[in-house]
Amino acid sequence: MEKSFSVTLTELRKEKRLTQKEAAAKLGISQALLSHYEKGIRECSREFLIKAADFYGVSCDYLLGRTAERTGEIGIDINKAVPGDSELSAETLERAVAAVKDMLDRSKDERLNLLFAVELYRFILMGINAGVIPEKWAADGLKPRLSQFLDISGSFMRSQVSSLKVKTSAPKRKTVPVCVQTVAHTADEWLKERLTEILPKEE
Repeated sequence: MEKSFSVTLTELRKEKRLTQKEAAAKLGISQALLSHYEKGIRECSREFLIKAADFYGVSCDYLLGRTAERTGEIGIDINKAVPGDSELSAETLERAVAAVKDMLDRSKDERLNLLFAVELYRFILMGINAGVIPEKWAADGLKPRLSQFLDISGSFMRSQVSSLKVKTSAPKRKTVPVCVQTVAHTADEWLKERLTEILPKEE
């Protein structure tokens, strides 16, 4: 059975554990207007539909109840390998990130989401530093401290990751997505080469 826009909008807000007031502020509308949308009293504008879809990370079709797939036809099916998955490319990385996000979504540990977000942000900053990502993607006022932030956050991230306790109830997959295997093996080989160069040779 298809869900209405109002029901889906409400469910997505609750999934993010936001009050109507908090969600309305983030979506740039009044709480009263959001309440009307969630109750089905008023129809939203095209601009709001797009903004809500972006904010909740779903397609407009999903919000409108036209599909049960959250990301719609342009979504990433990481369970079904595509030809490019066996080679490291931007698309492979995108699909691997989607696979990791899928696993994180099932976790109850909010720290994992935060650490993932921080690491992604570090990657964005490195892209800015390399001149391939626009500076406006960074938080306001960070540019003067960019190099320092990257150095400090790297050490901080390592300490945070090592402090996480391993859970025995971690979700399991029957198979590992090919895109994830490619990223893991490529990164592993690259790191081994760098370690060989850095570590002193045995005599």
